[in-house]
Amino acid sequence: MTVNSVTQTSINTDRMLSLRSQLDNLQRQLGTGMRADNYADLGSSRSTSLTFRAERAALDGFQAAIERTEVTFSLMSKTLERLDEIASDMKGDALPTSFVIQNGDRTTAQVSAEYRFYETVTLLNSDIEGQYLFSGLSTDTEPVAPAADIMEGAGARDGFKQVLDERQEADLGGSLSDPLLTGRLDLATVGTTTSLTEAGGDVFGFQLDTVAGASSSSPSITTTGPAGAPEALSFDVTGAVDVGETVRFAVTMPDGTREDITLTAANSWEDGENVFQVDANPAATAANLGVAIRDAIDHLARTDLAASSAVRAGQDFFDNNPPLRVVPDALNGIAGATSTVADATNTVIWYQGEDGPLDARLTNTTRVDDGVQVAYGARANEEALRTTLRELAVFSAQSFDVDDPSAADRYTQVAGRTRENLDDPSGGTLPRSVALEVGTASTLVEATKERHIATRAVFNDILAGTDGITQEEVAAKLLNIQTRLEASYSVTALLRDLSLVNYL
Repeated sequence: MTVNSVTQTSINTDRMLSLRSQLDNLQRQLGTGMRADNYADLGSSRSTSLTFRAERAALDGFQAAIERTEVTFSLMSKTLERLDEIASDMKGDALPTSFVIQNGDRTTAQVSAEYRFYETVTLLNSDIEGQYLFSGLSTDTEPVAPAADIMEGAGARDGFKQVLDERQEADLGGSLSDPLLTGRLDLATVGTTTSLTEAGGDVFGFQLDTVAGASSSSPSITTTGPAGAPEALSFDVTGAVDVGETVRFAVTMPDGTREDITLTAANSWEDGENVFQVDANPAATAANLGVAIRDAIDHLARTDLAASSAVRAGQDFFDNNPPLRVVPDALNGIAGATSTVADATNTVIWYQGEDGPLDARLTNTTRVDDGVQVAYGARANEEALRTTLRELAVFSAQSFDVDDPSAADRYTQVAGRTRENLDDPSGGTLPRSVALEVGTASTLVEATKERHIATRAVFNDILAGTDGITQEEVAAKLLNIQTRLEASYSVTALLRDLSLVNYL
């Protein structure tokens, strides 16, 4: 009987230890909310747990990348929105009819453009903790040189204003203060023939338009050319020219624009603009035609050509790295130049960031999901941003003399070109195109973020089913174990005191 009592006691003890272990495990589950301390104790559920924990960890990594990217998107979006506002305001201010000099030698709109130029440089140098947004792959390099250096030069390096002055002199064949400008067209009248010949090579000044050609409505004026090398055009007066008959030719300018020149035969110089006085003597008529061409060319040089030259100077400086500079002629200096050269030694290089073959957006990318990578890099020298900076510089850098009778017309040409060059095909302004691309990437990131949040919630539900517990269920099991354990304690205590005497 004693042996049986010991055996029964041992059995009860093992049962109590097992129940105690179950009780401890249930208490741990209730405290931690987890079904097990290790994957081995999850049994067949451990494969599911491992898989979905890995998926959730990957999502957490993507979410962390998204949070970092959102800061960049926010600053880029604000910067590009402001750049678009600047370009839009510039278009609104650069009205061809608003020529009123109020600041010495510039209009109020030009002064405003200068302030906007400085602000644009600051915006393009935006950074986040030393990482520049518009420097391509070279995120540790400030992309744009200081605004004052760009415009005025730095040390021995010339700035944009010097480049503009030299380009205009080379295109005009002199300065705006000269009494006569030919736009690098040599004009001559010999006997009954008046001729025009290009003197600026293929680079500077007016180019005789061979596509548009030249014509005369008078049977007494024979037109030859433009043709040859250099291009030349002539009008030969062979007889009497009737009043109202015309001659016409076209010239192209450094920025690619074209202007038609039409001159009408008249009895007197006082009969209107763009007229030439006829004479019974063909040679006299030819001489008068030469004077009319000279005056038309001079006026066009001071207005359209000067404005076109400024635009081309902007392209030489901002669109080329290094900038293009005028090569002075050995005898006639800049006014006689016929070529340009890239000059990195004597000219400020305005863009200092990375400028490789990779698409600008791909210079900064973030993976936000499996197989999903967003690209949101930018370079300050990409066309939309560079053009905005360039047009602000071109418009603000030019000066006008209130006593110059052609100043208003030149301003009209400058303003018109500025407005046109800031347009994009949609009718908006150029920075908007970059803003739209970055905005599209931002929208993709936000959509991915929301999808990750929803997916993570699903993973959490799955893991709650494999790793987690139901508190009500565990509490019920805990109560059951406690009841059984108390009963086992009672039985064990009775068995311990059991003897034959007590039994009888």
